[in-house]
Amino acid sequence: MARLAQFAPRTAMNPVKKILAPIALSTDGFETVRFAADLARRYEASLTILHVYQPALSEGHALARPTLPTLLIEAARQLAAAKHEALAAGLREVEMLLVPGGIAEEIVRLARDQAYDLIVMGTSASHGCDRMLFGSVSETVLRTAPCPLVSIRLSAGGPRVAEPAQASHDFPA
Repeated sequence: MARLAQFAPRTAMNPVKKILAPIALSTDGFETVRFAADLARRYEASLTILHVYQPALSEGHALARPTLPTLLIEAARQLAAAKHEALAAGLREVEMLLVPGGIAEEIVRLARDQAYDLIVMGTSASHGCDRMLFGSVSETVLRTAPCPLVSIRLSAGGPRVAEPAQASHDFPA
């Protein structure tokens, strides 16, 4: 009987103390923030709301898109609104980050460099050619993140936890 004790299962995951919630600039981002804020409140964890912008895509398309300064002002405004949502959910302190770069790469870099315990992000149901050509940010983050990812499938009725994905790593004991 003592021999079986050495094969006891490990705990599922480390305590969650720092949550990163990357958002897109849309009302869907607020759904992700509400979900992440609820988790942060339950686990007594800190919450950071992140938006990654791609300056190369914003510049040079002056006729089709607003200028980069206009996009940054709008991004800051929406991040502030998202922070307000998180504070309204009962959190005392929420950090906001607005960073340039590749979306998946910056999410993973921040999660690694700042030692986040959990990433909570919304995902849209992209299918077919869009997914084949552009890939999925959530999928890339899942494969490369140093911590667990909770993926929220966004819909008109609000967030629902997406179907469980195959974990790309074991959780440490």
